[in-house]
Amino acid sequence: MRVESAGTPAPTGRATAPGPEASSKAERAMAGLQEDIMLGSLGPRARLTEDEVMERFALKRHAAREVLARLGRMGIVVKQPNRGATVRSFSADEVEQVYHMRSLLQREAARLIPLPAPAALLRRLRASGKPVYALSNFAHETFALAERKHDFLREFDDRVISGHVGFAKPDASIYEILFKRAGRRPSELLFIDDSRANVRASEALGMPAILFRPGVDLESELHARGALP
Repeated sequence: MRVESAGTPAPTGRATAPGPEASSKAERAMAGLQEDIMLGSLGPRARLTEDEVMERFALKRHAAREVLARLGRMGIVVKQPNRGATVRSFSADEVEQVYHMRSLLQREAARLIPLPAPAALLRRLRASGKPVYALSNFAHETFALAERKHDFLREFDDRVISGHVGFAKPDASIYEILFKRAGRRPSELLFIDDSRANVRASEALGMPAILFRPGVDLESELHARGALP
């Protein structure tokens, strides 16, 4: 293996430790995937591939491979040669432990439910005559808790929640459910999400999208696309 740093070749056979940014991304991937499994967003036998982990968490392939390997060593997933990994099934005792941990995590997830737009901006959109829909990957129980904590979640014109419909982004099926419920063509809607994979799935179905990341001026984007007057 050859690694170069600051323009100077490193001796063959030596490697440098990952930088702090790469390590931070890998730790976020570990935490995010563990939370998805504990919250039930990724159930037993759900498949995880290196490509999906790379896309979701902006990791290099070797880092995504190591994340799956670490989850495998923890006994959370089962590694499959050339096929990534699958979430493993749990014993009765483990299910009880997972259920307890899931309850704790669900309460915290409900408290910290992320929104791509401030509630005030959502209300401005509705006040201007634009319907607003929620399309979210949330377990049924977690979303029920979130509703009790956040009144604005009841202000959407309709909500398509993965735990309610049995599909999760970026599966095309959950988008199709939204189109049917909204009674609109994909081109008449504008999707906002912080996942590149979800945005790509939206655009592939003909629904324009905004990838919401730190530094994105969402209000300006909405003005530019005619969503806000």
